[in-house]
Amino acid sequence: MIQEGRLLPRFTLKDTAGRLISPDRYLGRRWVLFFYPRDMTPGCTREACEFSLALARFHRVGATVVGVSGGSLEAKRKFKTKNNLKIGLLADEDYQVARRFGVYGEKKLAGKTVRGITRTTILVGPDGRIEKIWPRVKVEGHVEAVLEETKRRAAGVVVREGEPARRIRRPRGSASRSVRRTRRRSGRGGRKKKK
Repeated sequence: MIQEGRLLPRFTLKDTAGRLISPDRYLGRRWVLFFYPRDMTPGCTREACEFSLALARFHRVGATVVGVSGGSLEAKRKFKTKNNLKIGLLADEDYQVARRFGVYGEKKLAGKTVRGITRTTILVGPDGRIEKIWPRVKVEGHVEAVLEETKRRAAGVVVREGEPARRIRRPRGSASRSVRRTRRRSGRGGRKKKK
């Protein structure tokens, strides 16, 4: 079972290019992991397309997006190609990862009880810890909410329900790599040139 503040459980799954992907791949950067019930269904297609369309905006704050669902790797490839998705997709063919994360089980669908993945999104920090969990996601407005939270985290601002916004204090010298690169390009924060 996943919990905010804890390390993301380890796993290894294949992406649509056949590469083995684990959370270690994203250490040092913030990323979004979203579990969706099934390829090609209307709600899942809308969610994946909206994440894909917003991907450049996630990149601008140093984050990326990866989707996970059951089904075959081939189904993921078809889903990605048909919808021209830019995000990564991972195949949890036997639902072992979804079970370990606590997002697989019985749920109501069209008045019937079925077993499957419950739509869930996780924001993971650069240190591999879970920063935010969105359980039982409703697609409407969800991607924008995740993007806004990602922006706040990247800026060092955390908002918890019932509390005022607060800025995370970073140790001196802990500026992100992108900030350090910007400073070097602009000439700020670097060594003074000799005259």
